[in-house]
Amino acid sequence: MAKSPKLSARSPASDRLAEDIVLRRDALDADRGVWKQSWQEIADNLIPRKNQIQGERTKGGKRNQKRYSSSGQHAHSVLTAALHGTMSSSAVQWFNFTTGDTETDSIKEVRQFFDDAAKTLWRAFNRGNFHTQVHEAYLDVSGFGTSCILQEPDGVGPAMEDLVFTTFSIQDYVIEESSSGLVDTVYLTRHYTARQAIQKYGEENVAPKVLTDLVKDPAKRHPYIQVIAPDGDFDGVSAPDGMRYVSVHIDPQNKVTAAKSGYHEFPCAVPRWSQVAGETWGRGPADNALPDIKVLNEATRLELNAWAKALDPPLLVEEDGVAGGKIDMRPGKATVVRDMDRSLKAFESKARFDVNRIKLDEYRNEIRRAFFADQLELPTNSTMTATEVQVRFDLMQRILGPILGRLEYELQSPIIERGFNILFRAGKLGQMPSALIDALNRGGLSITYMGPLSRAQKQQEISGTLRWLESVAAVAQIDPASLDLVDMDEVQKFLHHNSEQPERFLRTDKLVLELREARAKQQQKEDGLAEAQAGAGIASDIATAGSSARIEAAA
Repeated sequence: MAKSPKLSARSPASDRLAEDIVLRRDALDADRGVWKQSWQEIADNLIPRKNQIQGERTKGGKRNQKRYSSSGQHAHSVLTAALHGTMSSSAVQWFNFTTGDTETDSIKEVRQFFDDAAKTLWRAFNRGNFHTQVHEAYLDVSGFGTSCILQEPDGVGPAMEDLVFTTFSIQDYVIEESSSGLVDTVYLTRHYTARQAIQKYGEENVAPKVLTDLVKDPAKRHPYIQVIAPDGDFDGVSAPDGMRYVSVHIDPQNKVTAAKSGYHEFPCAVPRWSQVAGETWGRGPADNALPDIKVLNEATRLELNAWAKALDPPLLVEEDGVAGGKIDMRPGKATVVRDMDRSLKAFESKARFDVNRIKLDEYRNEIRRAFFADQLELPTNSTMTATEVQVRFDLMQRILGPILGRLEYELQSPIIERGFNILFRAGKLGQMPSALIDALNRGGLSITYMGPLSRAQKQQEISGTLRWLESVAAVAQIDPASLDLVDMDEVQKFLHHNSEQPERFLRTDKLVLELREARAKQQQKEDGLAEAQAGAGIASDIATAGSSARIEAAA
């Protein structure tokens, strides 16, 4: 049994900061009451395991009693998997860095630093729990329209080993936007037992009631809210030196501040699928698919009822038509009737299963289109040519392009930038070149994405360039001087850049110039030697000819 805690003056009382945070958070939570109803309906029909938005559900209980069709869930899973594999693959590096300044980016040391930093960060994502958590984020943003993922280091300074990610359920966070429309404040809700709360915050920072529950009700879970906001948003708390955001943990039931800290950059990524002007929360494709999902679910339920009637039809029995009033439905058993033609017969429902099946297929196709599954899955047609596959892939790029752009801006970029900063502060990225430091002070860090769609677009550019070079070579057969128009150095750099090859594959411009000068000098030396040898040969021939002439004259 846990030791009874001492309820002394060390146990904090209600404080003004906690009260202000609770008041502001409750006001924001009240504004999303209608949203919760919508999210609950989406969860019930699309993501049953998340359907405890408006109330707690029994842990381990069944969550899909109301669903008769999984078409919506399957289409949603296809979209989520496509987003994960396209935008943040664990198999292929999907981002790199740039300053946006051509002169700085052309410096080999800068490019090498960026290549190594991107590789280190990508490996850190793969090594930790990034992929399990970002998958939940993709699931939420394509279902509820909004998701929230928190990124923190697992230690401080050189002791830091991994990046830790947490995706919060839609009911467990509240958000606020800045004047620019970006989320800059979040209220994250977690639940701890008394033992866990004491472990996290210390006995002196939890409320007396929590200390009491350590003995009386150790399994009870207490809510704690962490607010992350720009420095200066709340009176009574300031961010530590060098940090731009404050972090405050409070016990909202007892109005107690449990911990204060800060962040260098906003630690949460809060992507929205799409937004209506004036709304803070996003709307996803599930909003469009929900009516069709509900109709398909009800139609499937009715078809199952009709199917049951067709397989085991009700019986029509004439009054007093069955002797003894008992019908024996067991195989091989007899039922005595008064009239073989009228006393007992099966009810024929005459249900049109063929018509219903056509309508069900129509609704399934509409659901698939709402989640882009009709474009994301190639048809199982073995006769498709490579051109047909490429056309479908190009169409998928055009359809998903605007969506991926928003997710890159609100999900990927914040995660990558914060991950870069965390690793750099921990000394995991090595020494930054001085030229890069100056460039970042002027303009900041930019990110280039290297996902499958981006690679496909660049491959098209490479193919076009190679076809053009073939045309240039054909023209050069007729007019060799036409090659003077082509800067092959720039062509090579273009192919290298779009192939996304490591920077170490290319020599620096300075080294290339030195090699060419050395080659020119060597060629000049060889040409001079050849000329000297040719001159010596001519002199030898003249001498030989003169000697021959003198011999002939003497004879």
